[in-house]
Amino acid sequence: MTPTDRKHHGRAGVPPAAEATKVGSVRMRVLVPMSLAIVGLLLGFWVTLSVIGTTATNEESAQEFGRVPDALQADLAREAGLMNAAMESIVRDASLRSSMVAGDIKSLLRLTQPMLERLREEHRITHFYFLGPDRVCLLRVHQPKRRGDKIDRFTALQAEESGDTAWGIELGPLGTFTLRVVQPWRVKGRLIGYIELGMETDHLIENLRKSLGLEFCVAIHKKYLDRQRWEAGMRMLGRDGKWDLHPSSVVVDQTLET
Repeated sequence: MTPTDRKHHGRAGVPPAAEATKVGSVRMRVLVPMSLAIVGLLLGFWVTLSVIGTTATNEESAQEFGRVPDALQADLAREAGLMNAAMESIVRDASLRSSMVAGDIKSLLRLTQPMLERLREEHRITHFYFLGPDRVCLLRVHQPKRRGDKIDRFTALQAEESGDTAWGIELGPLGTFTLRVVQPWRVKGRLIGYIELGMETDHLIENLRKSLGLEFCVAIHKKYLDRQRWEAGMRMLGRDGKWDLHPSSVVVDQTLET
């Protein structure tokens, strides 16, 4: 073979094209697995970071939201305590006691309307009831024309069953939440009826926002509501109730503007 022939045949008599193909093949066998390994490592690193971040966020959220029930219960207990203290002054009023025993509804209304205004201003109390021993409503001081219906709310039933003061949050007929306190009223050991006070709970959500630094949205399943009554309740509270905003629930209160 001449020098010229060796120049064109490459190393050890291997044609240049074959040698290039072999080198390229080796590179592919090395670079492709290496590239896949690098991509796999990057994906694994990203997934790990995502899992760690999600886990940390979930744990932090769980801790934050875990504070809500206790904080809400504390607020409710404080407000119920204030209403219970107001009731104690009511049952000690000799004029009210005489009117209640005599069944004098006009006198009860005359005496308690100024009380309700003061309670509304000082303690946000919006509901004031007098019930008979059979839980029939003798007087709604906040709605005097509505009376004669039997009150079967669980707070009234619990007060009847236990013979002691009962309180709790209830969903009213207008689709609004009300904190209610019901106290049996006895004179010389004889049950003459019950007193019930109630307040709307919208300010409690704002209190939680300030104390916990969280935003809240309160929603109720539509199956528990009558649309017309709920919309009337929202108008009464000066809110823009949007029944069709969500398919299965309605928003009754929120701390965010949107």
